Amino acid sequence: MNEYLTADQVRQMLHISKRKCAWMLQNGLLPCENTGKKTRQYCIRSEDVVAYQAKNAGCPDVLPQIFSSASPRQPRVPPADFCERLSKRWSDLPDALTEQDVARLLGYTANTVGRWISNRRLRAVTAHGETLVAKQWLIEFCREYGFRIVRKSSKHRELEANLIQKDAENKVKHIESSTR
Repeated sequence: MNEYLTADQVRQMLHISKRKCAWMLQNGLLPCENTGKKTRQYCIRSEDVVAYQAKNAGCPDVLPQIFSSASPRQPRVPPADFCERLSKRWSDLPDALTEQDVARLLGYTANTVGRWISNRRLRAVTAHGETLVAKQWLIEFCREYGFRIVRKSSKHRELEANLIQKDAENKVKHIESSTR
């Protein structure tokens, strides 16, 4: 049984995606020969695939979270006390913020903030030729839409991570205190 298989044949045998198969071959989970070609780059011996299947028959292969649909993701729903925590964090800010203030605070451009306002996601008023956002409206926006933003700025990700991390720490403390 000295037959060589292509990556696509291996993928079909193992019932895995193309991406996962390529990752496994590139990272040595399956021994293979790299031909250097752009197409049909890998030659995999069939006995190596059979050995891999036998080794992992009883338990599914534990690969990094990048291939799991159950990978831990940032929650899409904010914690229950999100608004209170954000109010405390932003307590030193003025009650009315300009578009530029909001942009600096969350790490986006003023154009992005203006688009949120024009799409009526972020409430704002115009006073004396300047668009102003109430701090409370910004907190509500972060609660309602902030978790749904796919391409977050680094400041926004950091803000959410800090608030969520505190929520996770509080849950751990609550569990520890209830088990005593």
